[in-house]
Amino acid sequence: MKKLFITCVSLCLVVIVVLLVFYKKGYRVNVFNPSKLHCNQSFDPAVWDSCNYTDFRLDTFSLPEIKYNQLPYIHGRKKPRVYDHYDAEGIPLHIDRRENNLNYHPVFLDLVGLMYMDYYVKNKDKEGLERAYLIYNKMVNSSLKLDSSIYFPYTFPFPLHDCEEETMIPPWYSAMAQGQALSFFSRLYEETNDDNVLENCHKVFNSFLRLKGDGNDPWVTCVDKDGYLWLEEYPRDLPCFTLNGMIFAIYGLYDYYRITDSEVALKYLNASLTTIKDNILRFRCEDDVSYYCLKHNNFNGRNPAYHKVHIRELNKLSELTGDPYFSEVADIFIKDTEGKENLKVH
Repeated sequence: MKKLFITCVSLCLVVIVVLLVFYKKGYRVNVFNPSKLHCNQSFDPAVWDSCNYTDFRLDTFSLPEIKYNQLPYIHGRKKPRVYDHYDAEGIPLHIDRRENNLNYHPVFLDLVGLMYMDYYVKNKDKEGLERAYLIYNKMVNSSLKLDSSIYFPYTFPFPLHDCEEETMIPPWYSAMAQGQALSFFSRLYEETNDDNVLENCHKVFNSFLRLKGDGNDPWVTCVDKDGYLWLEEYPRDLPCFTLNGMIFAIYGLYDYYRITDSEVALKYLNASLTTIKDNILRFRCEDDVSYYCLKHNNFNGRNPAYHKVHIRELNKLSELTGDPYFSEVADIFIKDTEGKENLKVH
């Protein structure tokens, strides 16, 4: 009996060791990653909002005048950041750890460009401006030109939440990438008065005017059945309605409106702010981290890191609009994670 017991214990230990090895090597099994079973069980495809409408609602926001240091993406670097990998032209490359390769990630390039612009504004070092132009030219030359719009492609697949059935197939496009490019290009124009840069600002903005409901492909904006305008980070037939990516895109509309005073830009800015204000509590998970997107509102769609991003973004929206409601919701999100050391937000 004792021998049988020892044998059983030994077999159990072997199984546990094998499972741990598989886990560390990235071979996920359902015991350790039950979310694989629930990727798309948080919504019903038969009734999920396809966001195929065209008329959208909007409230108006005051948009008080703010200082440069209050703008998004301002870090005040005294030296430009040095990256691990560059191409032959000196363009920083993004490391895709999922595929173990290097690529031109549009959001990564947007943020590098914004970093160089901030460095230039703060230090008046021409190297910052030269490097910003290097990024700008790379993005424009590799963009998709369509009608009066330009789009910045993702050239690699991306399985949202590690769900194979939610994989974005390249080339794909995103409102987040478009919005951050719009911020970058707008600030480049602000410092240079370069008419070519301004022209491309207009073309990036025009990509937001191509609504899904009008049959456009590609698209990064859509209107849901309730008349809310969404700037979609993952444009799919059944959109995800992703919070952080939409707010980053809103920053782009805000920057473009600052430099153009465009009434159309103001309309889309107000409409997208209205969407966030009226829908933000749908992203709340009481006493836990907020949902990354509305489509995957189960445990697989919550992430402590993005919960903190949501809080920072909501506080920034309050600063940009003068509307205290956004920061009030940020405070609610903070309280939802109080007392949980791994989720604490300062």
